[in-house]
Amino acid sequence: MNTINGSFTGRLIECAQHSALIVCDLSEPEALVLHVSPGTEHLLGFRAEDVIGQPAISFVREEDQAYYRRVRSELLEQGNGLTTHVHVRKKDGAYFPAMMAIDPLRDANNAIIGLLIILMDITRESQTQEALLNYTIEKDALLQALRENLTFQDQDLRILWANRAAADSLGLNMSDMVGKHCYELWQRRDTPCPGCPVVKARETNTPAESEITTPDGNFWRILAYPVHDSTGKMAGILETSECITQRKNAERLLQQSQENFKLLFDAIGDFLMIVSDTGRILHWNAVVPTRLEYTPEELSSMHITQVHPPGRRDEALQAFREIRKGERTSFFLPLQTSRGKIIPTETRIALGTWNNEKAIFGLSRDISEQIKSEEQLRQYRDRLEELVERRTAQLQQLNTNLEQEITGHQKTESALNNGREALRALSVRLQNVREDERTNIARAIHDELGSALTGLKMDIAWLQRKLSAKSTPDGILERTREMQNDIDRTISLVRELSTELRPGVLDTVGLSGAMEWQTEEFKKRTGIRCILNLQENILPDPERSTAIFRIFQEILTNIARHAQATTVRITLEKIDHSLHLQVSDNGIGLRQEDITGPEAIGVLGMRERAHVFGGEVEITSTPNRGATVLVRIPLPDAPPLAPPPSDEDIP
Repeated sequence: MNTINGSFTGRLIECAQHSALIVCDLSEPEALVLHVSPGTEHLLGFRAEDVIGQPAISFVREEDQAYYRRVRSELLEQGNGLTTHVHVRKKDGAYFPAMMAIDPLRDANNAIIGLLIILMDITRESQTQEALLNYTIEKDALLQALRENLTFQDQDLRILWANRAAADSLGLNMSDMVGKHCYELWQRRDTPCPGCPVVKARETNTPAESEITTPDGNFWRILAYPVHDSTGKMAGILETSECITQRKNAERLLQQSQENFKLLFDAIGDFLMIVSDTGRILHWNAVVPTRLEYTPEELSSMHITQVHPPGRRDEALQAFREIRKGERTSFFLPLQTSRGKIIPTETRIALGTWNNEKAIFGLSRDISEQIKSEEQLRQYRDRLEELVERRTAQLQQLNTNLEQEITGHQKTESALNNGREALRALSVRLQNVREDERTNIARAIHDELGSALTGLKMDIAWLQRKLSAKSTPDGILERTREMQNDIDRTISLVRELSTELRPGVLDTVGLSGAMEWQTEEFKKRTGIRCILNLQENILPDPERSTAIFRIFQEILTNIARHAQATTVRITLEKIDHSLHLQVSDNGIGLRQEDITGPEAIGVLGMRERAHVFGGEVEITSTPNRGATVLVRIPLPDAPPLAPPPSDEDIP
């Protein structure tokens, strides 16, 4: 049945709306149904799948089946089409009178290989002749309703008949096309087009197909079918043409998009590889073979783990397994060139499809310069820690010497009291010295190291301006930009170190601004909710501001380390002639040894800072309900606070 003019027959079937077109294959004794038109469901009530594969005679009324067999035998003997009427069964079991037009379908050798049956309901028709006329009209309407251009040409390629779509495509009447050649009308030529499928169908007596471009820039898909009469002689050629310009344009846009994608792919300066779900390398950008020094043939035969050093391939394989499960999106593993050179990289992963199959997209960035910058920063930190340790050792030595001196004068109560006062004075001195040293170190880091890094950044910027993109080897400008980014990150780290040693906001915006800044940093670092209530116009002297701020920092540090809190409430206010700082949390609370024990160094430091100004620190706590720290420091014009009761005064 495939040798029948299948494409044309299929179009006829799709266009039938008010009658049933049925194609049967005579290769089966009972002539099984191969194709039906959409009108079959409308006319018979059956769906196409209910009809296809069934004998055509099974839908004829039992009383008419013998007549139907006789008509079919007569058609096969004479080889000519005929029209008759029978009663046809509908899905609901009822029968209706139908006009049946049966035409033989032939192959190129004029052998009958199938039947084309058109059924029309003639229940309301007054007579058979009128039904036959209606059939002829509808058959012509089906041909005219085709969207494709359809012409029938003689063997001289002159048009004998054309449908409305063909005439409309030229802006002509159908009668104006009769007698003319198709190449005259569409191609404006005097001779057939090179590769014309109509010429080929005429010469080979077989269907032919090709694509042709018309002068208006449109693309057409042309199909030509030789048509034979009842004697097997070629009677002409049936030509159908379909405009495929839109499809061609879409294909052109797709090709251009693929080319642009490749250009963008190769323009990426990092290693970009696409890997199959089994780990085989499918595709890569230009950087991969250039820097890893592998040929395309070598890359296409490699597993992704083979681009890593042998000693790290087990680690790479484990990462690949986790990536396939969606458990990992990045990793740090070096790449290795074919000559053994190691390139440290950071790789980020995305899952997708490549050529309709699951694939893994990996982008690996060379972090050699980043590692160098981090090493330099580590050296800076080591030098800073060394300086701090040296200063601390000096202070500790001073403290040791003073303690030894005090020990020698502990024979009397007076000497002991003097020693205690001296130790407190030393503690104050140590705090002041430490604060001064922090300020000096912070200023040195900010001014000297910051200035050096800024100068280096300006030198890099000058170098970028001097370098010409046309004359500079590939990668140098990009490398200078990466160096500039590394310097920016180093400057940011320097600022952070300087701020940790001595917050500049304490000197510029005062105590309230410094506490707001410290609270925000605490929230960012811990995620703990903070409720801050600062009374306006509180402007203590620098010494008291520093003491309260350091006490506030120590309280937040203890909360972050031990409290397990989710909310912290902070209040700073002036009551009478004193500053009151109160910090409460909803954590697990404090034990008594955490407040007064020998390990409570932080609490002792807070008390000593407050004592310098005649102030005090009170700590209250309830297990699993949090703790509250209240700091009271008199202002310069305030009378001193009453001393706390001694142990003897407590009943």
